[in-house]
Amino acid sequence: MARRIADSGVIFSDAVTKLQTTQINTADEEYYLALKTTTNWPNIDGLLNVGTPEELYKSALVCLRDAPISEASYIARCERVFSKLIFHPNVGETLKRHGQANAEAQYSPARVQGVRGFSYSITDALSALNEVELQGKTTDQILSEVKSRSGFDCSPQGKGKDKLKFKYNNGTIEEELNCEFHIKICSDNDTSATFYQDRVYFGFCVNDGEKKIFVAHSGQHL
Repeated sequence: MARRIADSGVIFSDAVTKLQTTQINTADEEYYLALKTTTNWPNIDGLLNVGTPEELYKSALVCLRDAPISEASYIARCERVFSKLIFHPNVGETLKRHGQANAEAQYSPARVQGVRGFSYSITDALSALNEVELQGKTTDQILSEVKSRSGFDCSPQGKGKDKLKFKYNNGTIEEELNCEFHIKICSDNDTSATFYQDRVYFGFCVNDGEKKIFVAHSGQHL
């Protein structure tokens, strides 16, 4: 999403103005960050000053939260930002189901459905999964930490749900992964009074000898 000034043809003074307003140009998919050495640029929001990978990561989270653009754009950036997560190929489509009506829970559709209406909650959930340390912890400890980091309940699903089994490509081998664990996303960006029953379903896998989290679905309750 971030675009270098030299590539976009923006002159220095205009770039500074864009940085000072901290506005994201969603039409042109432009988001400006200030590259720094040791000190921040004057009169530029601190989070927009980037000099380390950690600072770039935090700025990328802001971009995901504030400028999801579309499901395809959002998930493509997630795959670059969240190094410890592996996404099912259909997650981009399931994102469109956030905020749909729920007859069982008796609530109407969200004012803005899909990733653009739930980008805050989805980003918080995914960043919590990406940042939790998996090594040397029990499943309960991991779920508890994800709950603390995301601000949403995180729990295992009851066994025996075939629809929570997803295909996962481990190199050249296709395996079936049970993604019973889930984060319960209950709020949209509008923080409306509706208590939504959306879910991020995930499971644990090993990729290139490293334990990672496989995100199978983010959207309406399965």
